Amino acid sequence: MAKTYVEYSELGTGTDQRGQNQFSYADIEVLNVNDIKCKGFIMNAWADVSIANQGSSDSTANKKITLTASDALQYTKIRVYRQTSSDALVDFVDGARLTESDLDTAYKQGLFVAQEVQEDAAAVGIVNTNNLTFQGTTSVDNLSATGTTVLSNLTATGTVSIPTSNFAKLFVTNSAPQTLTANTLTDVVLNDEERDNTNSFTNNTFTPPANGYYCIQGQVEVNCTDPNDLSHVEIQIDKAGSAINGTIQTHSETHEPDGDANSNYTKASVSTFAIDYLTTNQPIKLRVKANSGAGTLQIIAQRAALGIFQLA
Repeated sequence: MAKTYVEYSELGTGTDQRGQNQFSYADIEVLNVNDIKCKGFIMNAWADVSIANQGSSDSTANKKITLTASDALQYTKIRVYRQTSSDALVDFVDGARLTESDLDTAYKQGLFVAQEVQEDAAAVGIVNTNNLTFQGTTSVDNLSATGTTVLSNLTATGTVSIPTSNFAKLFVTNSAPQTLTANTLTDVVLNDEERDNTNSFTNNTFTPPANGYYCIQGQVEVNCTDPNDLSHVEIQIDKAGSAINGTIQTHSETHEPDGDANSNYTKASVSTFAIDYLTTNQPIKLRVKANSGAGTLQIIAQRAALGIFQLA
């Protein structure tokens, strides 16, 4: 069963027949109901069909479109399909809090676009060819490839989609407070795995399951039990024991220019971000260091997180 479209071809005006003006897309997962489109097959070609109402994704019963025309019997087939936007839906910003919702949206967008190309959801046509070799300059529209595909000197316009269903996706947090020793770089204890589809995370360490580019983001919030005495928090992402360039980020006290008391904090949140090429022998850790005049330093429970998404 296709994941990106549903077709109606039987005569009649029943629920699963084409002689109606409402068609369900209950079995199609969508990020936005406006991604649902419709085509009709007439005179050996697919034609766009106008939609008067997209329906709603809040329930299965409401996931249905209403056509502008009163009936669709002029077509031999009606196809209701998904066409996910290829424009970025999530903009990862340095210092912003990483959420599971953002990771899900970014992952699903890539997955959905890849599925739509693979299944030819928009009925633009697919040519299946095994062991195909191109030499010289070759132009191909709507190419869908499985197996091992090697592309050298690729020039492309339009959408180029890479299926990501087996790419690593990790999101881990801390379920309990973690006490820190002042001025000591420490591994962040991340023991609550929200997502780890490749089983690549253990002992606070992510081991890349395959060589490739990865998007990595981490954050911590540190608290000092002595109010207004937290002076410094530092975070970094380590690759094979060394900080990735640009990932050491800090939050420090403010020194008054007139010599008055420094402006310290009770708690501080710091985040960091990287896109880097990783090999399978380059483990990733999130590390933190903090200092205070007095009191106990702690990472607050559920306020530390590490998110990793394999890009290619």
